[in-house]
This record gives sequence, structure tokens and C-alpha cells, in this order.
Amino acid sequence: EVDNSNLPITPVDRLSLTGRPPKSVDKESYRLTVSGLVGSTLDLTLAELAALPSVTQVALMICHGSHVDNARWTGVPLSNLLEKAGVLSGATEATFIALDRYSRTLSLNMLKSSNAFIAYRVNGEEIPLKHGYPARLVVKGIYGENWVKWLRQIEIK
Repeated sequence: EVDNSNLPITPVDRLSLTGRPPKSVDKESYRLTVSGLVGSTLDLTLAELAALPSVTQVALMICHGSHVDNARWTGVPLSNLLEKAGVLSGATEATFIALDRYSRTLSLNMLKSSNAFIAYRVNGEEIPLKHGYPARLVVKGIYGENWVKWLRQIEIK
């Protein structure tokens, strides 16, 4: 893992852009769902997500050959959401699905060891729509293409 402790924080207006954001996201109707191999499906509003215990970490996002950003992200540890949903034995991976249907599947072991979290703030402000509002996955140590933006569902398999 790269030591980013001495790198400057990338200002929000300088964060690199990838993907095409939705035209808008309705804060009132937005839900983050945790489903699949869980004891009980979670269906969280943005306010409910933001009310859960949070972490703030400076994380380095590297996208293959194009850009590097170092920002301060705030969100809910994925482990808290998985514990709340009650992941069933036999589950080995999670698929993160965006509002635009983009998805990435990652192993639960890797997600736990990397202390992955679901961010809703960057550098102290609400994540702008173009950078993943209302929520995005943050996973230190893996390429940014896996940091699913506009997150709407986490399906445990």
C-alpha cells in the first residue's frame, strides 16, 4: 500500500472525473439497499445512513494510467452495514450496484481487511453529484474503478 500521509489533499473541485453522473438524484426517494445472503434486508435513506457511526479517512484513489486523487472521505464502515444486515454463513462476496447499473463484485475478506466504507462526504462537504452523490464505495489499496459511485445496492452473495 502506498503511504499517502505526506501528499496534499486534492480539493473537491480538482477531483478527477470518470463516468456519467445521473441527471439528478432525489434525496427524499434515495435508498441504499443491502440484500442477498443476509438475515434482514436493509433499506436505508440517506439520512439514516448518515446517522450511523462514521469514519473519516484520507484515501488515495488511483485510476489506471490516468489520475491520482488524495481526498478525505467520511462514511459508514461497510462492516457495520453488513453486521446490521446479518450476513449469512457461506457468503463470500459483495456486488456494489450503481444507479446507472455499473457494478463491481469484490470479496468480503478483502473488503473487511481494507476497512472499506460507504462515503457520503468528501473533504468535509456533501459528495458532489459528479463524484458519486449520494454515496460511493471507498476501498483503500485497490484501483478507483472499483469505488462504485452513485451506489444504490450492495448484494451479498
